Amino acid sequence: MNKFMNKIYPAFFFNEGADTVCIFPDFDGMSTYGTGRTEALAMAVDALVGTLSLMILDGQDLPTPSNFTSADAKRIAEKYDLSSTDGELIMVSVDPEAYIKNNLGKSVRKSVTIPEWMDKRAKEKHLNLSRVLQAGIRAELGLS
Repeated sequence: MNKFMNKIYPAFFFNEGADTVCIFPDFDGMSTYGTGRTEALAMAVDALVGTLSLMILDGQDLPTPSNFTSADAKRIAEKYDLSSTDGELIMVSVDPEAYIKNNLGKSVRKSVTIPEWMDKRAKEKHLNLSRVLQAGIRAELGLS
């Protein structure tokens, strides 16, 4: 099973004038906004998947999602000095592995050495060695 798939984190959304501000309390200081709730939610998804993807690529541990409730909105609003304390708690779900694969997965050329007999057998079986190598590396990393 993929340990990175479907990461879900709590986010608080606050109406601040014409904008909707989104704060992820599990990521100190991570926030975004949009003009209206729909745009703010899209920006929140983008911010979360980008942050998680970079953390994964940097080998950092991902924070454990906290168990916030709607009652925590006032405390979050005060911490970030928002005028509105009536925030809505929304769980935001993203798949950082898919994002990495689709957006950050530039291929690089690698030269590898294998025994001659293995090369001969691979050719007989019409194996794509790049695909075999990638599958092996994914397995070693615990990725799908």
